[in-house]
Parts: sequence; structure tokens; C-alpha cells
Amino acid sequence: MKRIKYGVLKKLAKHSQMSANYLSDVVNGHKGITKSRAKELENLSFEALGLQVSAILWMFGPPEDLKAALSKPCPSSKENTA
Repeated sequence: MKRIKYGVLKKLAKHSQMSANYLSDVVNGHKGITKSRAKELENLSFEALGLQVSAILWMFGPPEDLKAALSKPCPSSKENTA
């Protein structure tokens, strides 16, 4: 089972009005998420983490797929400018 890198959910929580515990429940399939919150997380995933995690994955994706998407290495700015 994939593990999410430490701090990913905390960073998303910091940039949103959602707690890290709530996000953990969503990622683990214990709670559902509204369309508007899923869209917000889609945008924040990219802006705050550099990850492309679609709203559809946030809403309907199985926990394994969501964890895998959030576990991808974030592209560093050094690599993108070289």
C-alpha cells in the first residue's frame, strides 16, 4: 500500500479551509467530498505541491490511486529551469 509523503496533507490543509485530518479521511475513503472542494483541491494540489490530481480522482478515485497520485515526487524548480 502506498504511503503519502510526510507533510503533503498538512501543506494542502494549510492552503485550504480543510483540516489535515479531514483530508486524511478523504484520501483513505472514510469521507466523501463535494464537487467544489474537489475542484479546490485539484487546483491546490498543483499550486502548492506541483501535482496534477484531478477533481474526479478526489471525488471518485479509489484510495490507492489517490495515495499514488499524492505520493509522486514534486518537480523541483531547479530541474525545470535547467
